[in-house]
Amino acid sequence: MNLSLSTIILFVHQIEQQKKFYRDVFQLEVVEEYPSWVLLKTPSCAIGLHQIPEEFIGDDPNYQVENNVKLVFDVANIPLQQFHDQLTQQGVRLEPITTFDNYPFDLCDGKDPEGNVFQLRQRKEA
Repeated sequence: MNLSLSTIILFVHQIEQQKKFYRDVFQLEVVEEYPSWVLLKTPSCAIGLHQIPEEFIGDDPNYQVENNVKLVFDVANIPLQQFHDQLTQQGVRLEPITTFDNYPFDLCDGKDPEGNVFQLRQRKEA
């Protein structure tokens, strides 16, 4: 198995403001952009900005997701489902694998022993 840290996701309230900050201050290139998602490229990995969905914010404008950072690991050399099953058997807390139309990865979220969120993802076969 070959793992690499590919992306760090920050859950944000003001996606345009955050995009402008990271783009202008650190001169990061915007490589992907949707209304609730922006991906910026660094030399070593990517920074994803994910808009906190309204249904989670509710009446609290300062709402924080369980953890505002998510580490994303790209999985290679082993099918994602097989790796998912191995980790689950070891007691790692993982959600089911999911996919989205027009998104080139299968993915699943998990939690480390302290509840910090991470994601495993694998490029879909063409």
